[in-house]
Amino acid sequence: PDVTLDDGDSVTRELAPGAGYTVVEDDPAALGYALTDVSCMDNQAGTSYQVNLANRQVDFTGAPGLVASCTFTNTLLGSIVITKVTQPSSSESFGFTGDLGAFSLKDGESRRIENVVPGSYSVTEYWPGSDVLLSSIRCDDGGSATPSVAILDRRTATVNVDPGETVSCTFDNVEKDTVIIRKGTRPAGDSQTDFAFSSNLPGAGAFTLKNGGLISVTGVIPGQAYTVSEGDPTPG
Repeated sequence: PDVTLDDGDSVTRELAPGAGYTVVEDDPAALGYALTDVSCMDNQAGTSYQVNLANRQVDFTGAPGLVASCTFTNTLLGSIVITKVTQPSSSESFGFTGDLGAFSLKDGESRRIENVVPGSYSVTEYWPGSDVLLSSIRCDDGGSATPSVAILDRRTATVNVDPGETVSCTFDNVEKDTVIIRKGTRPAGDSQTDFAFSSNLPGAGAFTLKNGGLISVTGVIPGQAYTVSEGDPTPG
């Protein structure tokens, strides 16, 4: 017969020796729970219990004098929210992959995954291209004892979900800048002299410019300090 149990409740039934028994828990997802463990013990050695956690089921056979006890453990489900923020605002879609499946988000969009079994989940943003930088991954666990972990150089968040917890992770992207260095002289008629420069700009390093010349450097990371120096142009 069917029974309904609350936390800590139990029910006792007489067993017929040699008879097969099956106990199945109804899917608790609608209640916001998952069945995470089924454990059985008894007063006899050698009793076999076939536990199918995916089907929420345990099967066993009664024996003379057998006293069997099976505990079904349910864990409150959580949720995960992944949000995309770009600076400046962009209509470009950014792709994600990992344990939550493949999906894409634009600036200001979020993906919410409900009924998540507590545990660790990996979420990775695909490489956004050479003109865009993933500048930060921010995860809010609300003071959890098992906080989520961001690995920025791998563009990955390991989202640790506790029972009943909602974890929000935001992936921040910034568009890389362009720096233009121009050379001018007074008077402006000198078109022959090469003026030497050194820099730590990405891909630039040391370079020379004539009067009126310029160099355009892309891929400059916002907020990072750069130095451009001109060599001493004094003759001799």
